[in-house]
Amino acid sequence: MYDVLIFLLGSVLSSFIVCYSWRYVNNISQLQRRSFCEHCHHPLKAWQLIPILGFFLQKGRCFFCTSRISPLSTIIELLGGSLAVFCYSNYSRPYFFVLFSFIMWSLCLGLQDYKLYAASSNILYLGFLIFSALNIIFFEFSFSYFFQFSLLLSVLVYFSIKKMFGWADVLYIIMLLS
Repeated sequence: MYDVLIFLLGSVLSSFIVCYSWRYVNNISQLQRRSFCEHCHHPLKAWQLIPILGFFLQKGRCFFCTSRISPLSTIIELLGGSLAVFCYSNYSRPYFFVLFSFIMWSLCLGLQDYKLYAASSNILYLGFLIFSALNIIFFEFSFSYFFQFSLLLSVLVYFSIKKMFGWADVLYIIMLLS
């Protein structure tokens, strides 16, 4: 029973992240009242907003204009639900929340970066601060770890200065490896 609820939670959060990222990439206000068809811009009905199920109930086409709906969102919703169940089954509750939050943060940054080669600085820095704080809370500090972290940071800053990749990449890699 818990697995079904966790799968639904993961699917809903993945759906939200896809919607948020799509709106960010297309410069559409996050405060827009309701999701809409990408082609005809008709607001979607409640049953069309159900993750995974909405896609199949519409047979992969917009109910209003019959344009084809990209299956990418549905695939991400399935993966998000599956990852949520995997994390919930294999990690203690605090680690589950941290790991799954990190996965959702990564998904959001990845979807934005895929389209724009950039990501929302607000999401990037907020996630960096939150996960840095959680890293300090959950893991004990050691000078060995601090030295390795400083060395990694120095190398990444060097690559960023040489324009081999951007600051978002630096922050993400630091969070990934810490």
